[in-house]
Amino acid sequence: MCKPSFRQAVNQSNNLQGCCQAGLQALGNNSNKVKVDDTRHLQGSVALDECLKQVKPYSTEHRWDYLVGYQEGCLFCVEVHGDKPKEVLAKKAWLDRWLRGAGFPLRRWARSIMYYWIPTGQVSKAWNAKGTALSTQGIIVTRQAKIQCKP
Repeated sequence: MCKPSFRQAVNQSNNLQGCCQAGLQALGNNSNKVKVDDTRHLQGSVALDECLKQVKPYSTEHRWDYLVGYQEGCLFCVEVHGDKPKEVLAKKAWLDRWLRGAGFPLRRWARSIMYYWIPTGQVSKAWNAKGTALSTQGIIVTRQAKIQCKP
């Protein structure tokens, strides 16, 4: 079960009622792509893409994959996606809009927000040219997201 304050923020976000899962369970088979400093501090996780895929207008948009709550107020946004930086940038723009709107309770809960893109398969040289665009948007490109939050 999700920890109370994170679960409350998730449930107060439009269309996410009941989507909060314990630990990294929402990531399913992708949970091995996330390394957690101390699992006792995990607040829970949300399969954002899965929870919103049937909800209009989100069903036709590029949605971010996962949210992970850690400690009190550290929100990690994890995207597991192929070698398509433009799509990742579009998903990040969508997530920022969503956090200002329907997901505002989660934004209010978070004192810090980190964004990770975990590319699947081979990463072509073409993405290196876009790496700057990703980093200027605050997206960390890595093979394994490291979940830790400094007080």
